[in-house]
This record gives sequence, C-alpha cells and structure tokens, in this order.
Amino acid sequence: MPYWGKGLAEEMAIALSDWLYDVAGAKLLCLTTAEDNYPSQRMILELGFRYIRPYDRVVPGGSIRPSLYYEQTSA
Repeated sequence: MPYWGKGLAEEMAIALSDWLYDVAGAKLLCLTTAEDNYPSQRMILELGFRYIRPYDRVVPGGSIRPSLYYEQTSA
C-alpha cells in the first residue's frame, strides 16, 4: 500500500483527538483494532490510549473478529 508506514494515520489520529477534546468537548475517546494488527496497537499506545480489554467484534457477514478495546480521557 503506497500510504502505509508514512505516519498519516498517526497525524490524522492526533488531529482528530485534538478536535474532539478542544472543539467538540469530548471527555473520553475509544478505539478498537484487530487483535493481529500490531502496528495499529503500537500507534494507539504511543498516542496515550490505555488498553482496556479484548472483545469479539462481529463483522459484516456475521463472522467474529478478535479485537482489542482502548480508551483515553481528556487531560
């Protein structure tokens, strides 16, 4: 993929979380990622999110995808 590994997801996540906290007044942000998506897990933790728990996400078609749930509260 031509855009992978260039830091675009991290830039977007920072900009979005700043907007949600500063403009929209959010107090809590939640993120999920697939259990086997290690690059996303690393980025989520680097952004200051806290791992909460695993869960099984139902994807289109009804199959189950093991996923992880994270939270971050406003400073």
